[in-house]
Amino acid sequence: MNIIFSTIRTNQTYIIAGLALLCLILFIWNIALGARISKLARRKNAKIADGGVMEIAKAIDDLWDKNDETDEKLEYLVNRIDKSDARALECIRKIGLVRYNAFEDVAGDQSVALALLDDRNDGVVFNILNSRLSSSVYAKSVKGGEAERTLSAEETEALRRATE
Repeated sequence: MNIIFSTIRTNQTYIIAGLALLCLILFIWNIALGARISKLARRKNAKIADGGVMEIAKAIDDLWDKNDETDEKLEYLVNRIDKSDARALECIRKIGLVRYNAFEDVAGDQSVALALLDDRNDGVVFNILNSRLSSSVYAKSVKGGEAERTLSAEETEALRRATE
């Protein structure tokens, strides 16, 4: 302990000079901060005097109104998407096609079995028979992937391809 006190007494002048310098630096820093605070206060007062607070309040009100408009538009779009999704379930989205020779005298797979289904596997199976002299079209309805009438082998294959 005596060593510390003797060191302080010996270097007392340097310690006092260092502390004085530190006080001077802190004093200058305090003045600089006071000047900045004063400048900010003047700017704030100038804004208030110029009606700046009212402009800020109006800007906030405008943003609030735009937010309400955006919410309304979003709700409208969500409703439109829901309606579109519901309608899309009823659209033809699955297709099965089988080409074949229905008659021995016609070559080139001229006859066609075509299944057209929606997402619920409801729809129709068409069988188009083409010969040299005529064409015939037959349609059979489908509910839930099952035909309401007996299907030919080609129609069954078209329905299978559509439901894959």
